[in-house]
Amino acid sequence: MARSVAAFLSAILIGLVWSCSAVSSQSTEGKYGNSSMIYGFIVPHSHDDVGWLFTIEEYYVVRVQFIIGQAIDSLWMNPNRRFIIVEMAYFTIWWEKTATAEQQDRCRKLVANGQLEFIIGGWTMEDEACTTYSANIDQMTEGHQFLLNTFGVRPRFGWQVDPFGASSVVHEHFALMGFDATVISRVDYRLKDAMTQNRSLEFVWRPSKNYGNDLEIFTHCMDYYSYSTSTGGLEWDDGDPLVNETNIVTLSNAIVNNIKQRASWYATNAILFPWGTDFEHFGALVDFYNMDQLIAHINAHSQEHGVVVQYATLGEFFGALHSINHTWPTRDNTDWFPYADSPGSYWSGYFTSRPALKGYVRSRENTLRAAETLHASVRVGAQFANYSDDIAALEQLRQASGEATHHDAVAGTSNPWVVVMYADHLAAGTGAVEPTMTSNIAKLATGTSGKSPSLTLDPSTMAQLAPGQPVAMLVYNALSWNVTQPVRVPAFCSNAVVTDSLGRPVPSGVQASLPTHPIPCLAAGTCGYPAVAAPMELFFEAQLPAMGYATFFVSLNGSACNATVPAAVSPVPGSEFVLENGFLSLTFSQPNGQLVAIDNLVSGVSTTVKQNFFRYHADANATSASEGTYVFHPLGPAELITAAPISFEVRANSYVQEVRQVFTAPCLDPNTVDCGISQVVRIYTGSNTSEARNFIEVVHSVGPISPEVDIVTRYSTSLSTGQTLFTDNNCFEIQQRTLDPTKSDPIAGNFFPVDCVAYLRDETAESQFSVLVDRAQAGGSLSSGQVELTMHRRAIEYDHKGPNCDDVDRLENVRYLLHFDSVPNAAAQRTQLQYRHQFPPTVFFSSGANPGAWPYRTQYSAMLQPFPDNVHLLTFEYLSANSSSLLVRLAHVYETGEQTPLSKPAAVTLADYLPLSASASVVEMTLSAVLPTSELARWSWSTADGASTAANGFKCDGEECSTASIVLNPSQIRTFFVQP
Repeated sequence: MARSVAAFLSAILIGLVWSCSAVSSQSTEGKYGNSSMIYGFIVPHSHDDVGWLFTIEEYYVVRVQFIIGQAIDSLWMNPNRRFIIVEMAYFTIWWEKTATAEQQDRCRKLVANGQLEFIIGGWTMEDEACTTYSANIDQMTEGHQFLLNTFGVRPRFGWQVDPFGASSVVHEHFALMGFDATVISRVDYRLKDAMTQNRSLEFVWRPSKNYGNDLEIFTHCMDYYSYSTSTGGLEWDDGDPLVNETNIVTLSNAIVNNIKQRASWYATNAILFPWGTDFEHFGALVDFYNMDQLIAHINAHSQEHGVVVQYATLGEFFGALHSINHTWPTRDNTDWFPYADSPGSYWSGYFTSRPALKGYVRSRENTLRAAETLHASVRVGAQFANYSDDIAALEQLRQASGEATHHDAVAGTSNPWVVVMYADHLAAGTGAVEPTMTSNIAKLATGTSGKSPSLTLDPSTMAQLAPGQPVAMLVYNALSWNVTQPVRVPAFCSNAVVTDSLGRPVPSGVQASLPTHPIPCLAAGTCGYPAVAAPMELFFEAQLPAMGYATFFVSLNGSACNATVPAAVSPVPGSEFVLENGFLSLTFSQPNGQLVAIDNLVSGVSTTVKQNFFRYHADANATSASEGTYVFHPLGPAELITAAPISFEVRANSYVQEVRQVFTAPCLDPNTVDCGISQVVRIYTGSNTSEARNFIEVVHSVGPISPEVDIVTRYSTSLSTGQTLFTDNNCFEIQQRTLDPTKSDPIAGNFFPVDCVAYLRDETAESQFSVLVDRAQAGGSLSSGQVELTMHRRAIEYDHKGPNCDDVDRLENVRYLLHFDSVPNAAAQRTQLQYRHQFPPTVFFSSGANPGAWPYRTQYSAMLQPFPDNVHLLTFEYLSANSSSLLVRLAHVYETGEQTPLSKPAAVTLADYLPLSASASVVEMTLSAVLPTSELARWSWSTADGASTAANGFKCDGEECSTASIVLNPSQIRTFFVQP
């Protein structure tokens, strides 16, 4: 803190003395829209990052508890005062651990009378570039349910003032949560200049091309001052001189002049004046006493300068705008990436920063989904039981995952010890839910004898495989489709074989484990090192029921364990060699083993392809746009690390064929850099289904890397793609990216967030090449037929935005899936493959199993039948221990015109798919499940194209409105509470 406690108390006393002569600070004169008067809405707020420079606990102890507590006390002293609160991660700590009963009572009354308003109301202010839509919806639901249960309110406005760019999907889903308006701030400086000049910083956003005019959200884009207090001298709790007779005119005029300046940038005379910044108002008592004086002075002289000001919540500001008879411009579904705040300063570096953390966050989303669906599967239709322990464990991982969506968490822009905090919280949440997962799947596996198997998630159980002592594996699929999926587990015997529950052989094979070079990882467990050190890996094909499990048995083929590791095989002599599985043919060059061509044997399309690793050297000392954690600013084009692998080997068995390529020498110690760049290119043989064979798995390892370097992998194909690349928004909808060579940094300015997929499409050849990733990263296409992805980066220098990123982690087991097919087939298959990659199966082990006398249920599905291929069961969970309502969300996972017939509306009847009773009731809710859609009435806005509609996104006619037969249009999500 900048001030001592004594100085702080003194400031409060001086403010009390000065306030004796003050007049009322709240003005009621005039009506908004009166062109002769400007109305300034002073919105007191504090932007409280859920971790950034310090951990959550450090911020809470030093600042946040005082911000919330003093804000509540300040509002209670004066009914004209206002305050907005955003992050429930902090507010719940204050409410449950710090607030007195009197403060809680006051807080409820302040919410009820409108002085205190919750904005966004999620667990965090989520990142918009590096998060998945499912994680964002979950963290918003976590916060919204707390507010509903505690205060009986739902947030109605967005406040995404600090995320580094804006995603169409995030604000599309805000509209589906019932928000009436939203705020964004960080958009490209060129665009903000243009919007400022033509006074179009406020507009009606139609963020989804799939909804069109049926879904919109009013949007306020902040001006150049962003969310921080735009005039000096107003941070009295941080040392600014208190208001007195000698400075009141100067300070008041500064506010008036700033509001007038802003009025020249916006279309109406209702002007937002944010009063706050990062962790501001920790001395709210003194802040409000001083601002009271300025508001009173300004309003006492309003006729002189033409400005009236008042304290306001964000809702009051938007309410004023809504009351004005104004026709607003519209904007389409284009997102706002990458953000640049000045020439050459493109914030596309954080799309990749801290890739180990990004990968760990994504993997914990899968764990949470598995835990949620297993819990719900046990609970649906069961007699009442005590679910408190399960829910407590789920809440721990829900909240840790919610923290990770914060725009300084998964974004990788926090200090190193804060990165460790996020990982530790996720690890603790994982440790909490794993016992519930094993307990719940054991309940589902209970046999006719009433006994349940003893199960564990520990893969080291495979070490117990011995003659006459098979290991059972229950492989759980949390998706609502049947899937055929490769599974790999540690192996210690090369003669291990797999059978299904009927004793039939399952496609399988044992390979030597990949060499690893463990180097200390910043956040232990996040860098992808194997959980169990084993000399071999067992791969097998698992055919799994929808949201259920199948049982497999691993035994030895022979009377003893053969510990000999399978050897590499020699490719057929010649200039090239081929791996083939009946669907795909991969051609590799001799003598370096580099991939040179892919042929799809089913659709007949083919392409040359060359894949290499490159490094961009950072312009770390630029005077105006240095590279750092946030900013990607290369000195020039990428430098080829090596023209081809320096060595390779081929390994193959009846199920797996792979080429292992080494591009740089192994990492021998932590001080070696740009070492250990290697990869495996793998295809599976397995059953004769497209799902099992239509992709190429590429497993990378890279690092540590040199300072001021960005490592990319580049795929160069023969596809003619012009200047177009397609990438996803939050793993939900696709954005078409067109190369813009006019950007001030034509390299960094043409890199975009890739959360799940980037693909190239050749319309003439009718072929598509897709790269599916296992974590968020940057991607771009700087030449026709090329796509490159930034895998790792190390930014030591300061980019003047936040902490540096001296990331010396080594990454292991970074997994891409490559998909190459005709355009119609690619459109159909890519989405399903994306979800299978994002949510792989979970394996439970049991040692000493007897396949011939396994007394437990060998297969289970929570569903009566799988959902159609275009319908994803997004949510299947119980929110609390005592709730009888099952939360169900359905998502149509294809976009308008993407693929025929999968882009057509899908109709489902829940009772046909889920085990519901005849008396089951279904109520449709807003996206965060806080209000029945039948009760939702969003504000309508008059728009330049003549539309004037609430545009809820819930528009339906006749049968489409039914909850018995649910119709999902392309990219539509519908949310229900179901009483099973």
